Amino acid sequence: MTVRSNSFYLEQIIDVIIDVDSQTLYGTLHFGGFGRIPEFRVKSGASPALPDFYVYVRDNKKLTCTSLRDAKTYTLHEIKLTNDLIVSADYITMGKQLPHFDKFELHLTGISVWIEGNRNFILNGDCLERNISTEKISKLFSFDSEDYLLSTNYHINTHNETPVDSHFSIEHTLVIQKKKENLSFEECKKVSHELRNLFSLLIGNSLSVSEIWIFNHDDPTRNQWLYFPTVLYAQQPLQYAFEALFPFAYLTNENKWVSILTQYFSKNTSRDIWQRLLPSYGKMAVWEYGILSRVVILEMYAGVKTTKKKLKMENNLCKDFKKELEKTIDTFKSSKNISGDNQIVIDSMKKCILNTKNTIFPTLREKYEKLMREISPALKDAITFTDDDFIKIKKIRDNTVHGLDYKGNSSGSDITYEMQLSDRLLVLLMCFVYLELGFTETEIASSLQHSHCKFIIGANLNKRKLSLLSGNAMLIKLTEQPKNMVLRDYDMVVVNHLIRTNTWYLNEQITQKLRTEYRNIGVSTLLDYVKGIVPNKKGQKIELIQQAYIESERGETEHYSTVVICSCN
Repeated sequence: MTVRSNSFYLEQIIDVIIDVDSQTLYGTLHFGGFGRIPEFRVKSGASPALPDFYVYVRDNKKLTCTSLRDAKTYTLHEIKLTNDLIVSADYITMGKQLPHFDKFELHLTGISVWIEGNRNFILNGDCLERNISTEKISKLFSFDSEDYLLSTNYHINTHNETPVDSHFSIEHTLVIQKKKENLSFEECKKVSHELRNLFSLLIGNSLSVSEIWIFNHDDPTRNQWLYFPTVLYAQQPLQYAFEALFPFAYLTNENKWVSILTQYFSKNTSRDIWQRLLPSYGKMAVWEYGILSRVVILEMYAGVKTTKKKLKMENNLCKDFKKELEKTIDTFKSSKNISGDNQIVIDSMKKCILNTKNTIFPTLREKYEKLMREISPALKDAITFTDDDFIKIKKIRDNTVHGLDYKGNSSGSDITYEMQLSDRLLVLLMCFVYLELGFTETEIASSLQHSHCKFIIGANLNKRKLSLLSGNAMLIKLTEQPKNMVLRDYDMVVVNHLIRTNTWYLNEQITQKLRTEYRNIGVSTLLDYVKGIVPNKKGQKIELIQQAYIESERGETEHYSTVVICSCN
């Protein structure tokens, strides 16, 4: 992937010159790359300008320098002298300084693929066409007692190499405007990180800030590039839009943005807990650390959702209780004439018992059980996270923390079960995230069902239960069993439903025709074919169910094209 010259990913070392009280000083400007702090390094060697330079850095908050290569101007902000020849900074801007600004454009990795979806070129006569329109966001949100307007924007760049070799790129960005007063660099940094975290949660992957441009709403043509050190993940977190957890179009068409922004920025868990999921999306070098990071997040969230009140005995009662314990232990030691290793172990146990604090908190198990009551049994079953899974992750957590060997579920070095368990735990955490953001369990189930996100695929979820919970599938229990036909998975079938008696039975005659005649008859759709051969009756309704599970005495079968004929009589 090409790294643009203004990308945060690009590590830059630039030879520059600065002017301090009419004296020239040469050095190098170093910034960019994976979280590097901006630095100006004075060229080694004595210079008569150095004493004045030290005074300047001491008395000022910014330092402007000029590139010797292309004469571009760079300004370091919030500077400090880290040693005799190095000045570090919190921020860098490029270009002529703006007197003030109230807007900035945020480039995040991954959102262009997400917003564009699965669109492609189409050949329309002699024209090659591609639809580039998208639903735009324009929503208010509040953060740190300030109001902001979030909107979307896009840029199209064309590259015509030759008459037969050309391409173009589409980049979607976020534009943030402060509603009152001007923005500061610190605000840009904080809001950028919050939006990076939010969109990472919505997509289900670790996004990164790749560029920021600041400007004033009165004159958007005058802008400045802003840089600050930040954590960077993969430059291309998404290959395809369907790898995201929620489609951008769904969030926009269903008017979810107001709820998402309000819930996210009003809850402390967004910053204190859920932002920790970003590094957890990736695979760590040691698999135990990956699952441990997710267990820690589960424990933190469970702690927030359960009571923090500690139970405590009265102080005098506690003192009397410990005295009685000490007497009992000493009496036991005297009666057994204990010595040697036994003496050492018992004394250690005595010390631990007597040093026990006069408080008790809920255990991880108790917190987990209370937390799981916040989701329905149907969702829990759909993500297949069981009590045995909890016991296993607790064991992995305890062994990893205490440096003990962990005996895997399978023999040898096979950790397939553990990796599935880790992904299932991440899916469970994402369910809690989305519930906090205002999504329903039905919406969450639909997302899990259709997304090709890596950890969802790896979690081995229950496809049937997800389909039913999301409402994308229908469960049909046959009242009358088929007489001459055996149902098989994925067959096209026709089912009659008598509404008055709520009776369901397989229409074997038409179903048989589907198997033998439908594909050769020339009718474009299955629904049209059935309507063409079923007599039209008053009050009758014929509909196509895209996915259905049909229960009969021989078991349950799954079908992707089921026609239901509903009749009142």
